Amino acid sequence: MRDGAPRHGTVAGLLDALRADSHYRNAADDEYHRLDPAAVRQVERDLSDELGWQPATALGRRIVRPLSSRLGRWLARHHVPLWLVQPLPVAVLVTAAALVARHPEGLAIGGVLFLLATILDHAALDQARLLYRDSERRQLLAAVGRYMGYGAFFVAAGLNAYQHGGPQTYIYAIAASVCMWGYLTLLMIRLAANEGSGIAEVLDTIHLHRERQRGTAWINRITGWVGNLLKPDAFPVLVPLFALSGMAGPLFWFSGIALTGILIALLRLASSGAESKAISRSATTFLFYTLGVLIVVWLVTNMPIADLRAAIETVGPSAAWLLLMPVTWAIPFALTLWILLDRRVSFRDTLYTQVTGDAFNNIIPLMGLGGEPYKVSHLSKFIPIEDASRAIVESRLIHALSGVLFTALVLGITPFSVELEPGMAYGLGILSGLMVVAAIGLVWITRSQVPSRATGFVLNKLKLTDDIRAQQLNWRKLNLALLFKLIGRSSKFVELWLIFLLLGYTPSFGDVVLVEAAIMGAASIFFVMPQGLGVHELGITQAFRMLGLSAADGLAFGLIRRARVVSYALTGLMILLVGRTVGFGSSRFREARESESQSSTRDLPATSETLS
Repeated sequence: MRDGAPRHGTVAGLLDALRADSHYRNAADDEYHRLDPAAVRQVERDLSDELGWQPATALGRRIVRPLSSRLGRWLARHHVPLWLVQPLPVAVLVTAAALVARHPEGLAIGGVLFLLATILDHAALDQARLLYRDSERRQLLAAVGRYMGYGAFFVAAGLNAYQHGGPQTYIYAIAASVCMWGYLTLLMIRLAANEGSGIAEVLDTIHLHRERQRGTAWINRITGWVGNLLKPDAFPVLVPLFALSGMAGPLFWFSGIALTGILIALLRLASSGAESKAISRSATTFLFYTLGVLIVVWLVTNMPIADLRAAIETVGPSAAWLLLMPVTWAIPFALTLWILLDRRVSFRDTLYTQVTGDAFNNIIPLMGLGGEPYKVSHLSKFIPIEDASRAIVESRLIHALSGVLFTALVLGITPFSVELEPGMAYGLGILSGLMVVAAIGLVWITRSQVPSRATGFVLNKLKLTDDIRAQQLNWRKLNLALLFKLIGRSSKFVELWLIFLLLGYTPSFGDVVLVEAAIMGAASIFFVMPQGLGVHELGITQAFRMLGLSAADGLAFGLIRRARVVSYALTGLMILLVGRTVGFGSSRFREARESESQSSTRDLPATSETLS
């Protein structure tokens, strides 16, 4: 290139300069020679091959890669905005999924669109690399969008197969597939955020890594061939073949096998990471979460759909009143936490912490504990982290204690409120007695030094602090906090009574007690199910049958209640988003820190005099 030519920070800029100034200086004779345009094209290809996506399978190298590399170079050459190109693959995949799910003849068109989306996806990645605008964040967003789009397409293929005479097994498989694709997305994000190599190692695990099985050469060939078919690089070619052949069912089951293999590969990658135990627990929780979804699907598929639809239509927009119900227990629960914090944090900030933390508890499938680390993090802005951690641990213990006492009370009064068979009454009485025994144990644990020791152990492991004062919760604070917890739990009766009214029933006190007993009993026995998913709906349905009411109405009751849980979680997330946008609590946080700093400064002279 001529001396004094502008320097360009991207490959596309370099190639533009080569085309505009098609001469170069030969170092041998120090003269300018005309640059062959074919050489510029060769430079383009070489750079694209070096920087671009490298497929792991022969199908990807021979079919997808040539098309995507040419398109990526064209996009970079013509300076097409990245923000316009990168969303296109997801949009095309969603369009293909909609066609496959809604139209019988849409499978073939959807398969072609699937191939187009994959080519666009890799072309966008090539374009970003040629422009030197690639990053971990961009790769992660592209991977998340890609696999969410894949999930939508393969689920749509399952729906297509079911609508064309497939057995009811497809419904359960589709529900499990939705959960698995969602878990895959979350697992990718978590591994990319926590592992040392980031999203590059995660994608490398999905696309390339497959250990050779020990055995004879022909076994290795077979396993290697099958493994290559299951890799996502083969999807762009195999999916259109299935689709054009009209084989929606085989396509869906093929995707399920591939998805299982991908999850196993990622979990094996996680087993060697720093958070292997946490990810293993999340995998176990995911299994129970999927089981809960399958229970709900089983209930829905075994109910008269017309009756279920009629029950939900009866409620209609009136269900919006249920959105106000969380206020009746969010405030008492926040008062409990406020008392345990010794009122050192304002009640407004405590209520904000309670509501937003409950949102994480409802969404993160971690046995209702997913929001507790967030609560500690937020409260530590106002008070020392050891005090915030101790208060949260005590709050969870009191929450469990109130749940056990409330369950014992409800199960104990149920036989006196509703006519039950003797065996059922005795069973509820025994379960109530066991809850009382558990409550006594929880009282002892809550008043002991266990909360302080547990807090110290966790904070010491996290290397946040190693000096935790051993404190014991006094009776007055325990009783007052427990009282507010029980008041909040009692408001659940009002919610159940309101749902009965929305469904057109006028319940007696015994009816409400029996439904609450079914919910609490299911939660006590199947405590491993995240948020009682599936088992709560099953318990409510059985309670309606015992009352001689429609089982479809019982399932509608459970689904309406579940919708309220989801809406409360979404409301908490919206409040959190707004709070972070407007800086909720930031001024009080600064005031608390300034007050703490001034207090420390006032103590310095006295300390100096003592030392002198």
